[in-house]
Amino acid sequence: MGVLARFRFTLKWLWPRALAFVLIEGLLAYLFHLEKPHLGMEVTVPFLLEDWTFLKPQAFFLIFLPPVLLLLPTLSDLSWPQKSLMFLTRFGLFFIVMIALARPATLSEKRKLSVLYLVDISSSMGQEQIREAELTVHRLFQEAPKDAHLQLITFDRRPELRPTLSRSMIPPLRPGPPVEESQVGSALRYAMSLVPPGNDARMVLVSDGLETAGNALELAAELRRAQIPLFHHFPLA
Repeated sequence: MGVLARFRFTLKWLWPRALAFVLIEGLLAYLFHLEKPHLGMEVTVPFLLEDWTFLKPQAFFLIFLPPVLLLLPTLSDLSWPQKSLMFLTRFGLFFIVMIALARPATLSEKRKLSVLYLVDISSSMGQEQIREAELTVHRLFQEAPKDAHLQLITFDRRPELRPTLSRSMIPPLRPGPPVEESQVGSALRYAMSLVPPGNDARMVLVSDGLETAGNALELAAELRRAQIPLFHHFPLA
């Protein structure tokens, strides 16, 4: 084979690889220009519903090395599919090592949960309903997450925060004579004020739904904005 023929053969073999090399390196350089890991800036990538931050983004410079293999001749007589599979396998292992050197980390914020139980003790709630409400609240206290902050609120004309010594010691819900007036909206607004800042909140309303004053529906939009779910339990008569 003459020199010219050998040059043509080399050029024919090399130019697709050189083109692929230039395109890959150019794409990587563009990504580096966007993320700027060479300036020490943290790179954050969303993955598995979490944001992963790489504390050593300079390690990503290693990604420029594997495309160089495209320019090197191979002495193996493997077919193109076999060569491609071998390259992808090696590149995958190299990529895992590079990611490990970049020190990926994820920060998950654990927010404490506040559960507020609002129990209607107005005169529209009969004694059997009050008794059933006490059993329900006792059961819900036992089933609540161990690290949750639990609060018990009873209401008729006005809401009242009731002290609970433990999850197994629930005070009597109606310690005195019943009051005819029932203000569900006032109780919901009072419960919202008891949620500690930064806590997630859940509310459980135990009531027959007979509201004699106020309008609880006006609180629905506020609860949605505060992302506080409201669950309702209707005590049986």
